Amino acid sequence: MKNNLLLKNIKKAIKNNYFLYKLLSNDIFSLKPVAVPEKYPTDISIELTSLCNSKCTFCTHEKLVNISKSKVAKHMEYDYAITIINKIRELIDQQNIPDKDIRLAFNGLGEPLLYPHFFEVIEASRKLFPEARFSSNTNCIALDEKTAERLVNCGLNDITLSLAFNDAQSYKKWIDLDRYDLVVKNITYFLKTKGNRLPEVNLYIFDQYMNRNNFSAFMKQWRPLLNSNDSYHIRKLLSLFDWSYKPGIKYPCHELWSLLIIDINGHVYPCCPAIWTDKNEELRLGHILNDSTKTLLTNLNVIRERHINGDFGICDCCSVLIDNKSLCKRAYSKAKKFDVLKFKV
Repeated sequence: MKNNLLLKNIKKAIKNNYFLYKLLSNDIFSLKPVAVPEKYPTDISIELTSLCNSKCTFCTHEKLVNISKSKVAKHMEYDYAITIINKIRELIDQQNIPDKDIRLAFNGLGEPLLYPHFFEVIEASRKLFPEARFSSNTNCIALDEKTAERLVNCGLNDITLSLAFNDAQSYKKWIDLDRYDLVVKNITYFLKTKGNRLPEVNLYIFDQYMNRNNFSAFMKQWRPLLNSNDSYHIRKLLSLFDWSYKPGIKYPCHELWSLLIIDINGHVYPCCPAIWTDKNEELRLGHILNDSTKTLLTNLNVIRERHINGDFGICDCCSVLIDNKSLCKRAYSKAKKFDVLKFKV
């Protein structure tokens, strides 16, 4: 307990200092723990909708949905979503994974708060996973007062609120919408309404124009509204369009050891970027309803083994392996130590 408190205080001190935070965000050192569970999957994301109310210029949503048509913009039918969640329950039971080790995230290519049955799905899921951790995210455009009040203690343990940029000019340039003031208003109302209750908040912005002065302005504006369990995250802006070869030393992706992503059509993938690109055929593990657990795990073993042998395939074009290199390296080392490189299927 004392060690956890010390670590929390160290993180807080670092995040409140611009220069130390830049060191942390640039991966010169990291205090982020490495999660390599002995059983899989523990982190499961469900894409309830592929509809979005934003026009982010760095996101592939417009290309996949409106231009290439490789993905249909739609909501998942409520009954289909419940069927998938029940199937996940079966998968977890087959792997004998305790509920307390499970994290369910309700997000994908679309904006979760646009999903008309968002709260109903969370309620139904909580009955099936009473001790699991539930997460989601939002661009906060649809986070009006009524929705904010429903979000408080709705069953979510944490939610990422994307402010994206901490000034109206940058927001309009990159999001291509004049909604900055609305988003600030919505986030402010939600944080004041929530107070010390759940869900825990991760306030999220990009560092595209971050310097010492606007870091101080960001802290002055938002820090008083965040409680002791809330946090903020400033990260590098990456273009999801860039699927060119990324040179450099790579290690097996850390997401391969814990993550399972289910898209709007029920297809299963082992990583987040697979949802955001149409170049994902070789990453598809199967279908959550049509394929057996053995098939899903066998196909994941193939991808894991390729990464271990230095054959990254389409993942050679993924920024995660470069920008999260330290995390990937530590996760791989831990996986070797605990002998969880492959599943026994």
